Amino acid sequence: MKKLQVPWARAGLDFTPLFEALLMSLVKEMPVKAIVALVGEHDTVVHPLW
Repeated sequence: MKKLQVPWARAGLDFTPLFEALLMSLVKEMPVKAIVALVGEHDTVVHPLW
C-alpha cells in the first residue's frame, strides 16, 4: 500500500475530513473499542480526533 499526501487531510493525521466526520458520528453512539475494531486502527491513532 502506498501512502499519499492529499491537500484536504489535516496535518499529522492520516484521515480525510469525511472519515473524521464519520468517526465523530460513531463516537456518539458506540464505545471507542468498537469503533477501532470496525475501522481497523489502534485506539491511539483514532483517539486524538476527539
